[in-house]
Amino acid sequence: MMKARRQQANTSRARERGVTLIIALIMLIIIGLTSASVMRATLNSDQLANNTRTQTLAHQAADVALRYCERQVTMVTPGIPIRAAQTPPAWESFASWYGGAKVANEVTAAAIGSAISSFTPSKLPECIAERSDEVAGAITIIVTARGFSPDYAESGTGRTTAGSVVWLQSKLRL
Repeated sequence: MMKARRQQANTSRARERGVTLIIALIMLIIIGLTSASVMRATLNSDQLANNTRTQTLAHQAADVALRYCERQVTMVTPGIPIRAAQTPPAWESFASWYGGAKVANEVTAAAIGSAISSFTPSKLPECIAERSDEVAGAITIIVTARGFSPDYAESGTGRTTAGSVVWLQSKLRL
């Protein structure tokens, strides 16, 4: 009888160890899945923050280009050519921004550089200034600028393949 009780006790202990092992494995799987989902969420947050940063840098480059071109247009002797009014406007044509018929003006590196900034765009911002016949009796100039993010890349035909391009436009009445 004593022998039977010992065997029964040993069997119970073995079952308890087996159940503990199964519970430990289940807990390990749950912790692993939770960790993986947290890491994925963190990676998504990092990507979102980086995309926002590059979009902001492209917007700032476009803003610098717009202000630069506005200053150039309002000088006594304009620093960039002011295109004649045409239909459709030059800024709407892809050829005005790329290729042999390009009329866009690149902003100088000195205009966007700063002693306290390490930002250097992969492509300098550009702008076009052209007259508009919208308002009779006043000289109206449309200034269109575009800025590029640091990760901007384009195909051999000038089409965007990576990064951000931000377009800004202003109308000046002189």
